[in-house]
Amino acid sequence: MFGKYIKPERKRAMLKFLTITGSIVGLFILCAVVFVLAYLRTSGGETTVPPAGATDSAEATPTPSPALTPTPDKDSDSGLFAVPRKTNFLVMCTDETDLLTDTIITGSFDRVTHKITLLSIPRDTYVDVDDKNLEIMKKHSSPPEDGIMKMTMVHSYAGSKDGPGVLRSELERLLGIKINYYAKINLKAFREIVDAVGGIEMTIRPEGYHYEDPLQDLVINVPGGHQRLNGVQAEGVVRFRDDYRDGDIDRINVQQQFMKAFFAQALNKENILNNAATFIGTLLNYVQTDFTILDLPKYARYIKDINPEGIVMRTLPGEGRYITQGERRVSYFFHDPAQLGITVDSIFYDTSEN
Repeated sequence: MFGKYIKPERKRAMLKFLTITGSIVGLFILCAVVFVLAYLRTSGGETTVPPAGATDSAEATPTPSPALTPTPDKDSDSGLFAVPRKTNFLVMCTDETDLLTDTIITGSFDRVTHKITLLSIPRDTYVDVDDKNLEIMKKHSSPPEDGIMKMTMVHSYAGSKDGPGVLRSELERLLGIKINYYAKINLKAFREIVDAVGGIEMTIRPEGYHYEDPLQDLVINVPGGHQRLNGVQAEGVVRFRDDYRDGDIDRINVQQQFMKAFFAQALNKENILNNAATFIGTLLNYVQTDFTILDLPKYARYIKDINPEGIVMRTLPGEGRYITQGERRVSYFFHDPAQLGITVDSIFYDTSEN
């Protein structure tokens, strides 16, 4: 594939390089960019592929509108590089323990409209875990016997190895979709990726973000105003929620603002070329994905038609409220089933070009 004049050791390095690049933020646009740039630069590494942990349970799954159910289209792909009309993916960002998922995002790429829509899942989302997934959790930890927990705990109870598959399975049940790929990024990777692209320009609220938590070894000290955030500052911005009135929902709004700024800068070709070595080294060491070398060429051809400004960001519809569990009052985010069905239809099933 890469030419008969490339030495075997360089060919192996290039294959590993292409595999690792596929994991950046779960967005296959960037994978395609790096695939093109792979002909100019090479590196190495491996990815790991945990079990999918899928389940047949359909509890609490919204039913897509029949009119929006995907059907074969006249521009359908075929052959070796075929991709579905909609490619659905999951991005999870874990904390320093590599267990709790501080950020959970599902999304879909439409190969015809070249549109990417992201759906943020609040970490406190109420979930009643499927029995099969609960049994997987019990192999690693002691989850609640009734399987009721916050979405952020799903990966934690299932462990680093099985966690991505179990979390994907629960999100598939919740949303009524099939997730094609996932990427798991820890905080160290997040900080280094931000630094690798030269920092991210963003306007911070006037009072800034200031918070300390010795138990997490977390210190957030970001002043207000327009500035270029380094990796540590960016982490503070996306993790802060200390004085937010609506807690995790307000934090998701800030995270989405950050992501828009990140995509605009990270998807710049010159930026990737100038920071390729650091960027790829970070992915090599800290990102886990099931997006493979065989998937990269399928999506490479779509890169020229993607506009980062056109990436749409949504949030799981619902509200936060307290419930009683034993002797405790616990705050959960409960999704709105009716609104969720509409949201899922528009993101994962609608194939119109509007």
